[in-house]
Amino acid sequence: MKLEVKNINAAYGDNEVLHDINIHINYGEFISLVGTSGVGKTTLFNIIAGLIIPDNGDILLDENPITGKTGFVGYMLQKDMLLPYKTVIDNISLPLVIGKENKKSARDKVMPYLEEFGLKGYEYKYPASLSGGMRQRAAFLRTYMQKKQIMLLDEPFSAIDSITRANLHEWYSDIAKRHKLSTILITHDIEEAIALSDRVYIMSGKPGRIKGELTISRQGNLSEFLLSDKFLDYKRQILGML
Repeated sequence: MKLEVKNINAAYGDNEVLHDINIHINYGEFISLVGTSGVGKTTLFNIIAGLIIPDNGDILLDENPITGKTGFVGYMLQKDMLLPYKTVIDNISLPLVIGKENKKSARDKVMPYLEEFGLKGYEYKYPASLSGGMRQRAAFLRTYMQKKQIMLLDEPFSAIDSITRANLHEWYSDIAKRHKLSTILITHDIEEAIALSDRVYIMSGKPGRIKGELTISRQGNLSEFLLSDKFLDYKRQILGML
């Protein structure tokens, strides 16, 4: 699938939030949107997800218009939003149950993924007993169970410690490649964007605009890349556009 965001403009009343936004994501690609708070990144995600209708512009999926239509992308918010009174497996099954599937059938579909997502043995525990990293993996799996090839991730790693975050970066990258997911990540963290992405879009200004696009070329393993001169050069280029 290829998703295209074309000439998007959006305002809240007289306050223009987004101006002439053009981005795209190809099949199996990982891209990031980097920008300061208030630049309109989450508004753009809500438009892509069909939750908000833009004032102008189009969202196209494989050249078919989906502007203002929901159900075409998976969307994970910053907080894990796990329901404290439901077990892990029932939290993960929720998209299937909302889609009118019975509870047993939904659980049966989730079960094969638990080991891959690092949750085997915790399926009947409650969210309060999970670590931050496990809660995020549960939230990722719940989003994945919507069975959408395009995933919108709104700062999913921001609330966890740096060591857990680094582990989750490697874990999610592997999951995305294995399941051929296309991912759009919102982040304030420039280093995170460079580490994970094939391309980075830089947003700035009020209203928010796309100030630049950077293609990331990685060689060797991630830990070596993070210490390389090339990594630092990418960071300088992004900072220069913000």
